[in-house]
Amino acid sequence: MARHLQDIQNLGFDVEAVDDFTAVKQRVRSTGRNRVNPMMDVDRLDFTRKSAFWIFLQKDGVDIGSAGVKCEDLDDESFESYIRRTSRSQYAGSADLIEAVAPPLSSALAGKLIYIGELEFSSGAKGRRGLLPAFVGYLKALSALKWSDFDWMYAFIPEEHVSLARHYEFSFHVPRAVTWKSPPPPGRLDSHYVIGLDRASYRHAIRSKEEAERRQG
Repeated sequence: MARHLQDIQNLGFDVEAVDDFTAVKQRVRSTGRNRVNPMMDVDRLDFTRKSAFWIFLQKDGVDIGSAGVKCEDLDDESFESYIRRTSRSQYAGSADLIEAVAPPLSSALAGKLIYIGELEFSSGAKGRRGLLPAFVGYLKALSALKWSDFDWMYAFIPEEHVSLARHYEFSFHVPRAVTWKSPPPPGRLDSHYVIGLDRASYRHAIRSKEEAERRQG
C-alpha cells in the first residue's frame, strides 16, 4: 500500500479514504460522476464504516477521482442468488430482471466478496501514465487490509474498457457476466464483463512483486 501511495504522490496527487457517507455524494459529483449506481447508492443503502468506504484522488486538495468499495458477505448464499435478489430490490421491486448469470461466476464467486465500483476520473487525472494502476493498487491493498479474510475482489466493467483491465491486475475475466431481460436496467448491459481476483492470487502477486524488488536490489 505504501508503494502505491508513493507512486501516486510522485505523480503530484494524493488519496483520501472516506467513510463519511453524508459527504460522499457531493464529493463524488465533483469528480464528474453525476449518477451513483444503485448498488453503491448512499441514499438507499445502510452503509456502515465496517461495510464500505470511498477513496478520493486529489490534486491540490481538490477531488478529481473516486471509487467506492463495499464488503458483501454472502455466507452460504450463491452469487447468482445474491445478484438476482439484490437486483430486484435495486431496480424493479418484485420482478426478476436477470435472464442468466454466467456459470463461471456462480461456480467461483462465493463467501466474503469485496465489490469495487463507481470508478471515475475527471479530465485532470485522465491520461497520466501510471496513475490508474497506482490508484487501483492502493484501493485493493486498503480493501485487503480492512477485510483481510475476503475470498474474492471483483468489479463490473464495460466491454470497451477490457483493454484497461490490465491496470486492475485481476486474473479472472468473464464476458457477458449477466444477461438481462430486455430492456436491461439503467447502467447495466449484457456486454459487461466481471473481473476478479481471489485472495490466494492477490497474496501471491504481492509476494512475487516483493521478491522481484529484492532481486533488483
